[in-house]
Amino acid sequence: MLRHFHIGSIRRKLMAAILLTSAAAVLVMATVMIAYERVQLRREVKDTLITEAELIARSVANSLAAGDVATARERLSALWVQRETVQACLHTPDGKLFVEYDPADAFSAVMPATGEVEFGPRYALLRWPVLRHNQLVGYVSLREDMQPRLRQLRLHFLIALAAIAGALVVAAALSLQLQRIISTPLRTLTRAARAVVKENDYGIRVVKRSRDETGELTDAFNQMLDEIARREAALAASEQRYRLLADTVPDLVCVYDLPARRNRYINRAVQRILGVTPEQFQNETLGHFVHPDDKPRLEAHHAALSAARDGEVLETICRFHDAEGRCHWLQLRDTIFTRDADGRVQQIIGAASDITALRDLQREVLEISERERARIGRDIHDSLCQQLVGVTLMLRLLRDKLQSRNPSEAVDAAEMERLLREAVHHAREISHNLHPAQFLDEGLCVALQNLADQTSQRCSVQCVAACQDGIKEVDRATALHLYRIVQEAVANAVKHAQSRRIDVRLSADAGVLRLTVQDDGCGFADTAGNGDGLGLRIMRYRARQIGGKLSVRSAEGSGTVVTCQWPVSGL
Repeated sequence: MLRHFHIGSIRRKLMAAILLTSAAAVLVMATVMIAYERVQLRREVKDTLITEAELIARSVANSLAAGDVATARERLSALWVQRETVQACLHTPDGKLFVEYDPADAFSAVMPATGEVEFGPRYALLRWPVLRHNQLVGYVSLREDMQPRLRQLRLHFLIALAAIAGALVVAAALSLQLQRIISTPLRTLTRAARAVVKENDYGIRVVKRSRDETGELTDAFNQMLDEIARREAALAASEQRYRLLADTVPDLVCVYDLPARRNRYINRAVQRILGVTPEQFQNETLGHFVHPDDKPRLEAHHAALSAARDGEVLETICRFHDAEGRCHWLQLRDTIFTRDADGRVQQIIGAASDITALRDLQREVLEISERERARIGRDIHDSLCQQLVGVTLMLRLLRDKLQSRNPSEAVDAAEMERLLREAVHHAREISHNLHPAQFLDEGLCVALQNLADQTSQRCSVQCVAACQDGIKEVDRATALHLYRIVQEAVANAVKHAQSRRIDVRLSADAGVLRLTVQDDGCGFADTAGNGDGLGLRIMRYRARQIGGKLSVRSAEGSGTVVTCQWPVSGL
C-alpha cells in the first residue's frame, strides 16, 4: 500500500498518515490488552480449578475409599452453592464413574490428562488425583463453563473497538487542523510558482506564515525569486548591450537553427545589405535567399559544421539575393553555438561579410590582367611571331644564295634559321600561355591536355592530364581560373620541386568537382600548405572566385598535391 502513497495531495497524505498511525497505535494497544486479559483469564481459571480440585479431593478421599456415594454426592453438591458454572464427578482408580454432580447433564467430554487444564471453545476441563495416605483412591474431574467469562472478554473487545473509533474521529478532526497548517503554505507556494511560470512575473512573493520547515521553504522560495529576478535583469541588460553591439556591426550576425533550418536571430545589417527586415529574414528559410547554384555549397558547409569541434570556425562563400533580386557575395564564418543532450549540433552562430564590391574589384583586376595577357599574347602572336617568320624566310633566301657562293656561310645561315624557327615556336607557346583562348574554346579538358603536352615537350618532365568521363562542362570564366591554377601548380612543380612526373586530374563526386595536380618532387615541410607566396595567394584567390576551396598537402621527399574543389549543381 505504501508504494502508492506518493499519489495524491499532501493534505490527503497527512490525513491518511494521522488516521493510519492513530488507528494502528490504538489497535496495537487494544490487541495487547485483549491478549493480556485472555492470558490472565486462563491463568485465573486454571488456578481456581486446581484449588477447588485439591479441596474436593481432600473432602471426598475417605468417602471414595469407603465407597460412600451419598457422602461423596453431598460434598460435590456443595459446589453449586459456591459456583453455579462448575460441574464435577468422581471416578474410581480404574476409571469407573463413582458419583457426579452435573445439573445440566452435559458432562460427557473426554477428560484431559491428570493434573492438566484443557481449554475448549466453551469449557475448561481438569482431572485431579484423589489420594488417601499417599495412595490413589480415585479421580475428581471438574468442568467450568467459560461463556460468562468470554462474554466479559468480548465486552472488553467492543470497548476497545469503540475506543479505536473514537480515536479515529479525534485524529480526523486533528488532521483537518494540521493539514491546513502544513498544506496551506505549500499550496500557496504552488500557486505562486505556477503564476511565475505562466506570467513570467518574478515580482511575486509569498507571505511567511510559520517559523517551521514550511516557513524556511517560503523564505528560500522568495530568495530564489529575488535571485532569478536579479539574474533576469542582468541577462536582459546584457542581451540589450549585445543586441546594440550587434546592430552596430556592419557585417551580418546571426544565430541559425540547424534542425529547423531557420534563423533565430539576425542583426539590423540584413536590412542594409539585403533590403529586408530581420523579422522578414527570420520568417523565411535560409534557402529562400541563397542562389540556387550555391545551395549545395551551403549544405556542405552545414554538414561540415555538424561534424566540427566546439570553437572551430568554418568559412565559405555563397551568393544571396536581396529584396530587388540583385546578387550579393557573402563570406560566412560560422562556429557551433549550442548542442542538445546527445551532443548533436542545434544552433550555430556566425558572421557574414558582404564582399560583393571586393569581388567586383578583384574580378576587374583579374579581367584587366587577363586582357593585358591577351593583348600581349596577341601582340606576340600577330606582330613578333610574324616578324620572326619574315626574318626566317629572309634567312632561308640568304641561305639559298650562299649555298652556291660560300657553302660554309650557308651552313651558318641554316643554323640561324633553325634557331629562329625555335624562337618562333617558343613565342607562339608564350602567346598561347598568355591567352589560351583557342584551347578554352574547345573546353577545359582540351586546354588541360594541351598544357600537359606543352609541359612535357618544353621541360624534361612527364606531364599527364586526365578528365573523368561525363563531367559537365564549366563556364569559360571558371575554366580560365582553373586553367591558371593548374598552370601555376605545374610551373611550381617544374621550377622548384625537381619533379619527374606531374599528374593533372579532373573528377566529380556527389555534386563536387575536384581538380588535382600531383607531382613526385622533393616537396616541402609545410604540410598544411599555409605558404604565403604570391603564386599560392593568387591560386587561393582564384579558387574563392569560383566559390571553391584550395588545399595544398606536401612533405619533404614525398611530393606535393594541390587540390581545388567546388560544388556544381547538376552533377
